[in-house]
Amino acid sequence: MKKITIILAFMLAFAGYSHSQMIEDFEHITLNLMTGGEDDNSTMTVIANPDQGEANPSPYVVEFYRSQHGLIWGGFWSALPEPVDMTDMKYVHVQVWKPRISSIKFKVEGGPEGTFELESIEPQTLTEEWETITFHFPDADGLYPIIALLPDFEDPLDLDDDIVIYFDNIVFSDNEEPGEGNELMVENFSPITMNVMTAGEDDDSYFDVVLNPDQNDANPSDRVGKFFRSQHGLIWSGFWSALPAPVDMSEQKYVYVDVWKPRISTIKFKVEGGPGGTFELESIEPQTKINEWETIVFHFPEADGEYPIIAFLPDFNDPVDLDDDIVIYFDNIRVGGAPDGTNINDPLLPAAGFDVKAFPNPAREQVTVETLPNSMITLIDITGNVITQQVSSGPTTSLNLEGLSKGIYLIRVVSGENARTTKLMVQ
Repeated sequence: MKKITIILAFMLAFAGYSHSQMIEDFEHITLNLMTGGEDDNSTMTVIANPDQGEANPSPYVVEFYRSQHGLIWGGFWSALPEPVDMTDMKYVHVQVWKPRISSIKFKVEGGPEGTFELESIEPQTLTEEWETITFHFPDADGLYPIIALLPDFEDPLDLDDDIVIYFDNIVFSDNEEPGEGNELMVENFSPITMNVMTAGEDDDSYFDVVLNPDQNDANPSDRVGKFFRSQHGLIWSGFWSALPAPVDMSEQKYVYVDVWKPRISTIKFKVEGGPGGTFELESIEPQTKINEWETIVFHFPEADGEYPIIAFLPDFNDPVDLDDDIVIYFDNIRVGGAPDGTNINDPLLPAAGFDVKAFPNPAREQVTVETLPNSMITLIDITGNVITQQVSSGPTTSLNLEGLSKGIYLIRVVSGENARTTKLMVQ
C-alpha cells in the first residue's frame, strides 16, 4: 500500500497536465531474447503475418528465428508496462505457428505466489498452421509483472538446421476456451489499421511500422509509423482508421501527433462518426521543422462524445508538387487537454511515449537509469518490496545497489500518467 500511495502522490504532483488517451504509439512489449552464446544467432522481429487468414487475420506477428545452437529454453521474457492481475485470470492463450511438434512453455514471475513455468494444458497438434495454445496457472494469484514464452522447449535440442517460429496474440483469460469469458489482451503486436488513401495505378503510397530512424530525446520511441508518399498520390493522401475502441472527445479536445517530414506542408487531422459530426482541421500551429521530430497539435472545440474513426493527412499540399517520392514518419497519436501555453514538446505532456534504459545490466554496485527528467524511479525486488525511490533530475539517474542480494529486480519509472518497467539483474 505504501508503494501505491507514493506513486499516486507523485502522479498527483503533475495534476496540471491533463489526463489523456494514447490512440497509437506503435510500440509493443519488450522481447528480451534468451540466447546461448556466440554460435546462437537467434532473433525475434515483428513482421507482416506470413500466413494471414481466418485462423489468424492479424497483420503483424513475431518471427522467432530459432538457432540450432540456441538454448533448450530459447524464447523471450518481458517486464510488462503494467502487471497482470491473475486473481481471476488463470489461463493464458497464445497463437503459435511452428514447423515441428515440440513442448511449449509459458512463465509468469514476480507475483506474490512465486514463479510458475508450465507446459500447455494440451500439446501442440499442428505444424505450419496457426494454433491457439493454452496454459493454466491455478496457483498464481495477484499481480504478475513479468512473463516469458518458450515456444520450442526440447531437451536435448535436436535441430540439424535453424528454424522459424511465429507467435501472436498473448491473452490472459478466466476461461479455458479462447474467446470465451473475460479476456485481457497483453499484446497483439499490431497497430491500428492504417487504410491508405491512394489515387490509382501510379500511386504506390503505403504505410508501415518501422524502427525509429531518428531516435533521440525529441522522440525516443523504438518504433514509429512510416508513410511512403508517392509523387503521384492524392493531395489528401494519408490514412483513415476505424479504432478498436472509440475515443471520447467530450473533454479532451486536442489531438497530438509527433511528425518527421522532409518538407514543410500543411498537416490535417480528421475525426468522424461522433455525435458532434465530422471535423477535418489543420494544426493550430504550422509545421516549423524538417528532418526533425516535431509535435503537431490539432484542436477540435466542437467535437463531443465518442469518435470511432480518425484520419491523418500529413502532407496536404495543393497541388502535390513533388518531383520524387518522399518518406514521412509519425508517432504517438494521442488525445488530451489543451497545452496551456506550455512547450508542447515537453515530454511530460499528455501521454508522450518514453523509454527506460538501465546500464550496465547485469549490474553490481550501481546502475544508471536513462529516462525522462522529473520521473519517479522505483527499484523493486521480485516480491514487490520497494528498495529505493527517487525523482530523476536529468536524463540519467544512478541507483546504489550496494548491499543488495543477487537476483532479479524491477526498475519502474512513472512519468506523468505513464509508466514503464524494465528488468534488472543484480550480480
